[in-house]
This record gives sequence, C-alpha cells and structure tokens, in this order.
Amino acid sequence: MPTSSFIWTGMAAGKVREFPEIEFAANSEMMLIGTDEDMLGFANAVKAGTFNKDGAILVADIDMTDKGLETIVGYESVFEGRNYTIKGLTQPLFGENTVAT
Repeated sequence: MPTSSFIWTGMAAGKVREFPEIEFAANSEMMLIGTDEDMLGFANAVKAGTFNKDGAILVADIDMTDKGLETIVGYESVFEGRNYTIKGLTQPLFGENTVAT
C-alpha cells in the first residue's frame, strides 16, 4: 500500500525544499540511510552509476562533519528525509543536475 511522505532535496546550510504528498509503490526498493557510512555509500554508488534502488530514505539523524561528503550529482530518484537532519554539510547535498521526483 502506498504511503504519503515528504522528499527533501537541496540540503545545505539550512536550506531545504519540501515536496509534500509523494506516494511510493508498495514494492519500492529503498536504500535506508542511518549512518554516515550509509550516506557515503549512497553517494559513492550514485557517483559510480551503480545505485539500483527506487530511492533513499533517511532513518536517523546523521553527522557528516569532516566526513568528506561531496555534492551528489546525477541522482534522479526520491530522497526522503522523514524530518531527520544531516548536519555538518559544507556544500549542497545534491547538485544542480539532480532531478527529484
């Protein structure tokens, strides 16, 4: 059964865009991101072109301070924040070429 939710994109220095009322199909495969290592793995998979899920969901607050996370460019799927926070970002989470649905 689909669920209503929010997608958060464009995160950097307190700037967040919100897209309400997004529904996910019941069989969606989502990557769960709950640690800084998960976030780096997600970013690296997108960069390498090997990300093969329907989207990504934040499942905890994450501190990316001094973790070397670079702006993610080319991500074309759902990133749901679920009101969790990614702190320590020094640049935008997603680049200009990213398309959010």
